[in-house]
Amino acid sequence: MDACCHDARKALEDEAWKILAQKKMVDFLGNLWCRWQDEREYEDFAGYEDAIRKNLPGLALQDFTRRPFGFTVVLSPGHGLVVSITNKGMKAARKSF
Repeated sequence: MDACCHDARKALEDEAWKILAQKKMVDFLGNLWCRWQDEREYEDFAGYEDAIRKNLPGLALQDFTRRPFGFTVVLSPGHGLVVSITNKGMKAARKSF
């Protein structure tokens, strides 16, 4: 991979971390996870995807999952940041795909 692509992906990753680490975002995702735990038998998961997309404008999101509750932030073709929320909190890890 050339340095230009690596630098662009690193900048996107830094921006994603900055957004995800904001207290209001941690609170929002944690509250959404709690609601999903209570309502998953009755509510459509698509509504949760929509809420996450609405609150994370500007980030390319894909691969929304129910278990673990989470999604992937696309950093560049083939590279992402997998975000998951559980009863132990929120975590994010790099992923190649």
